[in-house]
Amino acid sequence: MTYPINQCYLYKIHSKKRLSKIFGLDLKKMMDISNTPIYKNFYILKKNKKDYRKIEYASDTLNGIQRKIHKYLANINKPKFLTGGVKSKSILTNGKIHKNNNYWIKFDISNFYVNCNRDYIYKFFLNDLKCSPDISEILTNLTTFEGHLIQGSSSSVDLSYFAYSKMFKQLNDLALLNDLTFSTYIDDFTFSSNIPINIDYISKNVLKILRLYGHKAKRNKVKYYNINSNKLITGIVVNKNNEIRVPNYNREMIINLRRKIEDNDSCDLRDILSLIGMINSARQIENGVFSNSYNYAQNILKRLRKNKSY
Repeated sequence: MTYPINQCYLYKIHSKKRLSKIFGLDLKKMMDISNTPIYKNFYILKKNKKDYRKIEYASDTLNGIQRKIHKYLANINKPKFLTGGVKSKSILTNGKIHKNNNYWIKFDISNFYVNCNRDYIYKFFLNDLKCSPDISEILTNLTTFEGHLIQGSSSSVDLSYFAYSKMFKQLNDLALLNDLTFSTYIDDFTFSSNIPINIDYISKNVLKILRLYGHKAKRNKVKYYNINSNKLITGIVVNKNNEIRVPNYNREMIINLRRKIEDNDSCDLRDILSLIGMINSARQIENGVFSNSYNYAQNILKRLRKNKSY
C-alpha cells in the first residue's frame, strides 16, 4: 500500500533522538556512523566485458540503516512512468508500457548515481520530507558518499527519483506535449509512439533537461528503433510483432553454461543452480522458455542430491 509523502515515517523529523530510535541505534552510534561512514569498494564487470562498475558497499550497520530508509521511501506515491525500484513493477512492466508502439527512442544515462549530487539529496530531506536542517544533513550523510548517491545501496533507487522529481516531471511533460509514452527504469529512459518520432527535436530537449540537473546521456547509447526493429529495453526485447522476448545476450549465457556443464564430467553444483536461476529469470520474460535445459538441470540436481556429491 502506498501513501502520500506526508505519511512517510521520516516526514518532519526534527529530533536526533527520534531518528536514532527509528534506526534502532543509540544517539552516539548514529552520529558516529553519520560523521564517518565506512564503505568497502569493489568492481564488477559490465555487460560489454570491457568496463567495470564501482560498487560501494556499506558496513553492516550502515547498510541496515539504508535498508530502513528504503523501506520508508519505497511506499511513497510515485508516478506511473517510474518502473525501477517500485513494488509490483519490473523490467517486464517497463517493456509492456511501450510494446504496442512501433517507434522508440531510448537514453542510457551516464553514471547516474555518481551524478546524483548530495545537494539534491539534502534538499529532498529538507524541503520535501520537511526534516530540520540538522536531520537532513544526517540523512544525507547516511545515504551519500564522496558527494553522490551510493552505487549498490537500496536507498539510492528511491532517492534518485525523489531528489530529481522535477527533472523527471519535465521529461514526462516533454513526452505528453509530443504525444509520446515515457517510462524510466533507473537510468534507462524510453520514449515511444505509434508514429515516427522527431529524433533531433526530442534528443535535443531530453539532453537539455538532463544538463540542467547535472546529468548526461551516453551518446553512443541513444538508440532509435523503427517499426522494423527488434527493440531492446532494460533486459528484454520487443520484437517486430510486438512480442516480449528474452534478449540474445541472456540466451547465449544460458546456452554456454549448459555446454560447460555437459563438457564437465564432474558437475559443479554452483553451475547447476546458476543455470536454473538464469532460466527462471528468462521465464519471467518468456513463459516456458528453455524447457529442455531446465529439465536437464533439475535432473542433474536431483541426482547430485541423491548421491550427496556436493
